[in-house]
Amino acid sequence: MSSTAVRAVFAHMLGLALIGWSTLVQATPQVASVESPGKVLKVSLLLDGGTARYRVERLGDTVVEDSKLGFALRDGRLDRDFALLGQQRRSVDDTWEQPWGERRLTRDHFNELTVQLTETTGRKRRLDVVFRVYDDGLGFRYVFP
Repeated sequence: MSSTAVRAVFAHMLGLALIGWSTLVQATPQVASVESPGKVLKVSLLLDGGTARYRVERLGDTVVEDSKLGFALRDGRLDRDFALLGQQRRSVDDTWEQPWGERRLTRDHFNELTVQLTETTGRKRRLDVVFRVYDDGLGFRYVFP
């Protein structure tokens, strides 16, 4: 076999390997998660096959099973064909004063995860999901940038 033929075979095999690897990477579910400051609660966002789901665990036990995220809007569904654009985390440990109630000062201590999603088809709309996790509870909201 000539060196040109060997190079052609090698290039073909390398191309097939790269295609297989890229398919595997795309098929692998992506996970972003955040824990509460005391590691009591954990929220995970799973992006699998373009569908975003979240799960909540307390001390390692699942308390909210995988639940689909998204919207059914007037102009179509915004709940599939998502790709992960990015994610940011932040932690806050602050105190604020309230004018009434049992306690004058309240501690505001949480970890936050913002996951940026975009549609890969259709209108290519953006959707951010912001999870805020405390040791005794959590919340999340959708942001349309």
